[in-house]
Amino acid sequence: MRIPFVFVFLLFLTNLPAQVDTFESARVKAYIQIKDLHEGILVFRLPSEKKKLEAYKLKYEGKMESTRYDKLVESTKAERDLDNRAFIEAFQHRWTICPVYFIYDYDTPKLLNNEKVAISLDSNLVFRKDIIPYEKSLYIAEFTEFESGMEAMHIMDFQLNNLKAPFPHYYRVNDNWKLFLSILFPKQSVKKDPEISVRRWNKSLNRFLLRANKAQ
Repeated sequence: MRIPFVFVFLLFLTNLPAQVDTFESARVKAYIQIKDLHEGILVFRLPSEKKKLEAYKLKYEGKMESTRYDKLVESTKAERDLDNRAFIEAFQHRWTICPVYFIYDYDTPKLLNNEKVAISLDSNLVFRKDIIPYEKSLYIAEFTEFESGMEAMHIMDFQLNNLKAPFPHYYRVNDNWKLFLSILFPKQSVKKDPEISVRRWNKSLNRFLLRANKAQ
């Protein structure tokens, strides 16, 4: 049995006010959040590769393959630090929406408990125990990877809830061409562009802040 198009159209019109209210509510909430972020602090959780390093230790350390273990640990830490330094430098040069602190992901429980956390403020990756100004609004950011291979930075609130549109809550870190090639050729590495990604995300957030301020 076919449902008449007119009936479907009338049903859509009936639900339209509720949809408009939902979108308006999300927009108002996003405007509040962007102002909150601008006046607060972003805490970026850097990948520590702790689980991978622990897996290497469990598999190789103290065995005949200890040399392989040492090489794997060294290469994993070197690649991790290279990526982390690049993104910290990009935030230092391109990020203006709010102050940003960097922590390793394994310190998240301490952060959520308002404890002293080892933080870094520059690309030297020198972490020192310090008290984050918890009296300010804090938002948490991290990297996330999708099944497509796309990797992105995204922002959450202090309860680790994902922010939602229209808030520009995430931005990809992959080069589009390299990402396309990686789909065709799985062994092809996906290049990251920290400077471009952070600059464009910062620009998007500042534009959204401008819209929020104009909406007052």
